[in-house]
Amino acid sequence: MNVLEEEQTAFEIGVVVPKRDVKEEDKASDCVEMLVDEFRNLGLVVERVHGVVDEFIK
Repeated sequence: MNVLEEEQTAFEIGVVVPKRDVKEEDKASDCVEMLVDEFRNLGLVVERVHGVVDEFIK
């Protein structure tokens, strides 16, 4: 019998980053985007949630 097992995560973390007003010239240095890229480079499954006051990385 061939049963494909679904891959499950062993643990889950959350990172909360407060939103701030960003000047137009500072948009290139988005720290949340940098964190998401680094987490993905490490092989983590990343979900980004835009909140009203904060941004969440799960």
